[in-house]
Amino acid sequence: MPTKNPDVWASIWNWVALNMNSITSFFFTFIIAFLRIVYVSKERKCWRVLVECLLCGSLAVASESIFEYLSMPAKLSVALGAIIAMFGIDQVRSFAKNYVDKKVGKNE
Repeated sequence: MPTKNPDVWASIWNWVALNMNSITSFFFTFIIAFLRIVYVSKERKCWRVLVECLLCGSLAVASESIFEYLSMPAKLSVALGAIIAMFGIDQVRSFAKNYVDKKVGKNE
């Protein structure tokens, strides 16, 4: 029987406490995206619903580092995650593509 480490739960709790904003951002974005997809009911495949919710949540968590870089409150990632979830991943990709094309100078 391996030796039991009493500090495991303390380490897990410490990690959760340090990353609570990211966890909250991902959770709320995932739920909002899921509810939007169910409400609109255009998507029929469960795996596509799951992937879209995961992508929205991942974008929300990734935005936290951008806010840190810009010296803005990291808590804004929750709000940005909600916006991403309401638009959907396809619309966010379209906005990003149009923005990059405009900056690069492509006018199609």
